[in-house]
Amino acid sequence: LDAVLQRFPHARVILAGSAKAAELFQRCSRIEHAEIPYKRNGPIAERLSAWRLIRRQFADERTLIVDPDSRLTQLGLLPVNDESRYFFFESRAYGADGSANLTQLAQRWVRETFGVATAVNRIYPVHAARVQSGRYAAVSLGTADNPAKQLSTAFESALIRLLCEPFDSVIVDRGFGPEESARVDHAIAGTNARTWSGSFAGFASVIGGSKLYIGYDSAGQHAAASLGTPLITLFKGFVNDRMFDRWQPSGPGPKRVLTITDELTESALLQQVAAALDSFSSSNAPESA
Repeated sequence: LDAVLQRFPHARVILAGSAKAAELFQRCSRIEHAEIPYKRNGPIAERLSAWRLIRRQFADERTLIVDPDSRLTQLGLLPVNDESRYFFFESRAYGADGSANLTQLAQRWVRETFGVATAVNRIYPVHAARVQSGRYAAVSLGTADNPAKQLSTAFESALIRLLCEPFDSVIVDRGFGPEESARVDHAIAGTNARTWSGSFAGFASVIGGSKLYIGYDSAGQHAAASLGTPLITLFKGFVNDRMFDRWQPSGPGPKRVLTITDELTESALLQQVAAALDSFSSSNAPESA
């Protein structure tokens, strides 16, 4: 989106997809939104209806379509307009010979495709209501329904207690669904931590105002990286090295990616988190993992 805004300064720019995605760019007046419903677990006929809707809405011969390997086109398998007006970032194959993350690959692709060398991962989330004054940390314990990413509830409780020491407050996203909410309630019990309930874009705004974000490998880490918030990612459950490389957070702020293996105990991981917190408190905190 940043590359398109730069390359086509006088064009209408429409983000086709869910309201959840569009809310992340709501404060950018140039980005419009076209609601395209899609249920990734829905029946095949229902999923294909998103593709048909795109074909109807964007058939105009003056319209270019930029496809970031989207489910809306079944990862580029379904044609949406003439090939001369279709630009497909095939993220699973592009840069297959290296270990660059998705942000770096997208930057390389828009440089080659559109001649834009200064594109960055930028979001414009709606402002959340003031949730906390002073220095606070933002936390997400969400795993996007992937239990392989999750640590024990005892670790999560210990993590919140650790964060409550250096920060005035800790704000934890309640997540999605009753199971995640129950885990959050258990983790913050007996502490002064608070919870956030609302849209992900609102929580992204909370992350933007925090002094630290910490969470599992999930959307929160990428919001923090885009906003320049210092972050710690607990990276667990990746199936191969390629997945680990591709989904690294990328952005201007200091960051630590803590890789969790079967050999690493949770007490040792907690010590690594504490060490990362100490490094962030220094004015010479490193800029990358």
